[in-house]
Amino acid sequence: MRTIIALLSLCYSVIAIADRPLPDTTPLASDEPVVDTPITEDLSPSQTATALTAPTANAPTPIVEQAPLAPPKPFEATYRAKISGARGEAVMRLAPLDSGRFIFHSDTRARGVARLFRSDPIIECSVFHAATSDGWQAQTYRYRDGRKDSDIDFDADGERIATRFRDESSTLAWRADTTDRLLEQLIVSRAVVDGDEPGERRVVDRGSLQTIVWTRLANETIDVGAGRFETVKYRRSRTGSKRSSLIWFAPSLDGVPVRIEQFRLEDRQAVATLERYADAATLQARGTVTPVCP
Repeated sequence: MRTIIALLSLCYSVIAIADRPLPDTTPLASDEPVVDTPITEDLSPSQTATALTAPTANAPTPIVEQAPLAPPKPFEATYRAKISGARGEAVMRLAPLDSGRFIFHSDTRARGVARLFRSDPIIECSVFHAATSDGWQAQTYRYRDGRKDSDIDFDADGERIATRFRDESSTLAWRADTTDRLLEQLIVSRAVVDGDEPGERRVVDRGSLQTIVWTRLANETIDVGAGRFETVKYRRSRTGSKRSSLIWFAPSLDGVPVRIEQFRLEDRQAVATLERYADAATLQARGTVTPVCP
């Protein structure tokens, strides 16, 4: 079962939430091997604003250049996920490291009878640099579930992206606007807070490059375990995929998603809702430990 997001995978997401595996045996969040939620669709930063030639009617839409972003604010978000009667819980943590770097970490565990199928946690994390002129730059990504482990290393100096999914390795060309699915979720959340449109994002997942499309649908007030929130509702989809996600972002929580629904065609397969949220001040008072990547 795939984790609902995407948290904002990405899923937070969203992405990840919406794009990460739930503790069960039914794959939901990422699409068929080609890939998806990360967010989950899978979500990639922007496309290049400058084209070498004028676009033609059949030319792909250029990815908008990524603008500099202020450093993100640390937080912890706990989600309750449900699919086909099985339950899971995902804890997402964003914390500062050193030299302008941050870590975005997710720990997903089965709850109730779902523990009979999977007792081990699913760990996913992204380390990125927030102090660059090109926006937040992905550095490393790790995913561990004991079956579909994945590594991504972004080498800006060498202009290459090294990936490993299961036992398969590959190398992709580096671009400043390419991210992993967890970082995608953070960039989209920031865009929502700033009143910008996420548009299309370039995301690397499972050894391949995906184009994620974000479509704004409505402003809605919704109730979840963590409270009542004014939200901005988006659909996240990947070109050529049968899966998509609906994600409700809460600007009052710095854009953290408060509800994620995942679909295969018109069939809703999973739902995740925000149960608890702690901001930077709360985390500092609590004295929490900075998470680490596996």
